[in-house]
Amino acid sequence: MSLSPTDNPTDNPTAYCDCTGGNPIEESGVDFRNLINTCIENVNDDSCPGPIRCWNTSQVTNMDSAFREQTFNDPLECWNVSKVISMRDMFRSATSSNQFIDSWDVSQVTSMRNMFRSATSFNGSIGKWNTSAVKTMRAMFYHATSFNQSIDLWKVSQVNSMQSMFQAATSFSQSIDRWNVSKVRSMENMFQNARAFNGPIGGWDTSKVKSMKNMFFSARSFNKSIDRWDVSQVRSMQDMFQDATAFNKFIDSWNVSKVTSMKNMFQRATSFNKSIDRWDVSQVKEMQNMFERATDFNQCLFTW
Repeated sequence: MSLSPTDNPTDNPTAYCDCTGGNPIEESGVDFRNLINTCIENVNDDSCPGPIRCWNTSQVTNMDSAFREQTFNDPLECWNVSKVISMRDMFRSATSSNQFIDSWDVSQVTSMRNMFRSATSFNGSIGKWNTSAVKTMRAMFYHATSFNQSIDLWKVSQVNSMQSMFQAATSFSQSIDRWNVSKVRSMENMFQNARAFNGPIGGWDTSKVKSMKNMFFSARSFNKSIDRWDVSQVRSMQDMFQDATAFNKFIDSWNVSKVTSMKNMFQRATSFNKSIDRWDVSQVKEMQNMFERATDFNQCLFTW
């Protein structure tokens, strides 16, 4: 392993490493995670191939849970992740992690599920990533309470699940209107408790989405136009705007003819007062508490 100018991360934590100079790491998946755990505990262990920041990871294909629940925060920018297919749970609950990893080639990665879930310190720039192969971003930033970086240029056209993607990501407030979400089937909980989010997303193609349950539950800043959304395949809007206290936009044009649950949909949505009398609610089976404590709502629904 060629290291320069130092092989001791405590002397210079941003020291450059030549990650091509050593033997490629052969471990992947669970074995890769176990190797990381061993080396974090003791870098001088016989099985440890040097400082983690300097590893030759060019042959690693699976980095699932690699730093899960670890306090590790050494630089990782020189890692070659070009063959990695899955990064599921990679930094989950790694509460100290906040590395610069924007230069990573993630073009082969298909799963980023839970990748930064509860990584409460992470706020690194990752806007340059090529995410064109990713199929699931479910809970990717769930409870990543510091994250607020631009990711508007990501290619997400292959993603089928964004369920809980920004749930409880309380700082996130970036625009993501350019995303092609045409293959996404679940947006359940997507912005639940994302209390700062108020980005424009009215141009999204939501024609494949089947669940919007809890989508804006307690998204207390959100108040952008979404009237052009195609919701014709959505089955559940349960709790969709519950506690979304700022929302008050027109959605009367929505085709909700397949929706079966509107339970708690506008519960405590204290600003909402737009006409929705044109909705076809003939398939709805649950409307319990739909407008409970929606204190401003005063629209006529006699056509329902």
